[in-house]
Amino acid sequence: GPPLRELRLIEHDMNRLLPLYNDLMAGRLPMNAPRQRQVTELYERLQEATTHPDFREQDEVRFRAPRRARLQSALRLRFYPKVAARFAQVHAAIIRWGYESVGLHPPNFASLSRPEALRAIADLESRVRDDSPAVTQRLSRLLRRGLIELRPRDIPVEWI
Repeated sequence: GPPLRELRLIEHDMNRLLPLYNDLMAGRLPMNAPRQRQVTELYERLQEATTHPDFREQDEVRFRAPRRARLQSALRLRFYPKVAARFAQVHAAIIRWGYESVGLHPPNFASLSRPEALRAIADLESRVRDDSPAVTQRLSRLLRRGLIELRPRDIPVEWI
């Protein structure tokens, strides 16, 4: 294969792509083809970093854990339309009940862009109170873990 690059050079490439990743994760920018390629590049650099021989020598909390988590969310972000559609299908009932229980029309996450989906989740979260129905509180947590944070626990790799 290609010669092994220094971990600091891989980090430099990753850091160049992080502002875009953060904007896409936060829903400040919609995904398009050039951004999709950059997320793919970030994913590849994260993969390169996490499999690098020097990676094991780095601090777990400050270095390794955040990069492993970002690797997982970047993978899911690359395929967001597909994972959002599957999430919407699998969780259709709780999405419907959770939104309707606070007087909101349930969104179709399968057809929303990421910025639109995050706004729909924010609408729900703005209505969730301590005395809200349990289904709504459960849905709020599920949406946060699944569609906002793109955690592997809620977006299995098989959905990609």
